[in-house]
Amino acid sequence: QRGVRPPASAQRSPTPPAQLGGGFRGSDSVVEHVRARSRGRSPGGRQGGAQATYARGELVDYHSSSYQCWIPARVDEIEAETGAVKLDVRSDVVPLRDQPHLLRPRTRPGRSQIEWVHSVMRDGRIEIEAQSIFRHSATRLEGQTHGVLRYEALARIAAELDATLGISGSLRYLHSEF
Repeated sequence: QRGVRPPASAQRSPTPPAQLGGGFRGSDSVVEHVRARSRGRSPGGRQGGAQATYARGELVDYHSSSYQCWIPARVDEIEAETGAVKLDVRSDVVPLRDQPHLLRPRTRPGRSQIEWVHSVMRDGRIEIEAQSIFRHSATRLEGQTHGVLRYEALARIAAELDATLGISGSLRYLHSEF
């Protein structure tokens, strides 16, 4: 399927999406931008299995097995003896051995993403961009003139939103709304 990233469990970027470069220029659509950006990603968590160190209160991204994507989290506690961390979004701790694959620095929008959002807002293109995502993700049912969004499309929509806006966790929000 074009424009859809593999599940986060199969493809984790060592660099937050906001720092991977790219950005919207002129009349590029969200879908075209995400397709172009998703081609250059490489798999892997934090590189080399390096020992991750976090501070209490630090904002991170956590790879959720429930949502199969990165979601925003906060480090609530750190076990001094084991290095395990307790997150605000998980009931049990993340052992030190799993941290390179399950935790990464918080994803933040890059300059090009922020500039694109400003231009969309300034130019009044919010509906146009939203329609682009809808058309790309909608399914036409027999006898219907308009498409419908199926629950199964949420992961694709969330991946597009995350990559476009330089954030993580859209799927978690979409699941709570649908």
